[in-house]
Amino acid sequence: MKHKILILLIVLTIQPWLVLSRINSNQPKTVHIKSYSEKYITIDQQQTGQLTANADKAGKNESFIMTELAEGKVCFMAGNSKYIAADADSGQLLAGSPVIADREKFTIVKISEDWIAIKAYNGKFVSVSIDGKFILVAGQNLVKEQELFKLIII
Repeated sequence: MKHKILILLIVLTIQPWLVLSRINSNQPKTVHIKSYSEKYITIDQQQTGQLTANADKAGKNESFIMTELAEGKVCFMAGNSKYIAADADSGQLLAGSPVIADREKFTIVKISEDWIAIKAYNGKFVSVSIDGKFILVAGQNLVKEQELFKLIII
C-alpha cells in the first residue's frame, strides 16, 4: 500500500519535461521499451500493427523512433513506418497511423530513475493486459505494476 501511495504522489507531481530534458534534443531517437515483466514491446509478426509486451530480445520489431513534439508530448513510429496510436474506442495501441494527430501523442511520466509511465491522449495510462495476450491498452487511471516501462535509448 505504501508503494502505491508513493507512486500516485509521484505521478501527480512530476512534470513530463523532466524526462524529456534527459533526452536532450528534438532529434528523433531510436528506442526500445521494456515492460515491468522485462519483456520488450513489439509489433506483431503479421504486421497488423498490434503492440504486445512479449518479446525476449530487441530487434527490428522492437525498435521505435521516438520524436519530441510540442507541449511535452512524444510520438512513436514503429518498424512498419506507421505511428502508434491509441484506438479511440478501446484504447488499444496500434501501429497503423500514417500521420500524427491527437491519438498519436503520448506523455512520458517519470516514476523513478528506471521506470516511466506512458499517458495517452485520452488521459489514461498505457497498460499491459494481464489476460495472457500482453496487449498494450491506454485504459488505466492509476500507475500500478502493469503500467511501468523502461525507455531504452539506443
